[in-house]
Amino acid sequence: MVTILSAYDPTLFQGAAWYYARYRSKYPRALFYFLADIFLMLRDDYLTLVVVRD
Repeated sequence: MVTILSAYDPTLFQGAAWYYARYRSKYPRALFYFLADIFLMLRDDYLTLVVVRD
């Protein structure tokens, strides 16, 4: 069964972005290094597949 939600007030969270950005937890620097390593590995694997395929 599908439940239809009533419309919400589009201004409900207006002005909240400043507070979110100010008070949210910061991401650890290690996370960015980890993600960069993963993307580099994926890129290298993709390039290897493309070069071997051609």
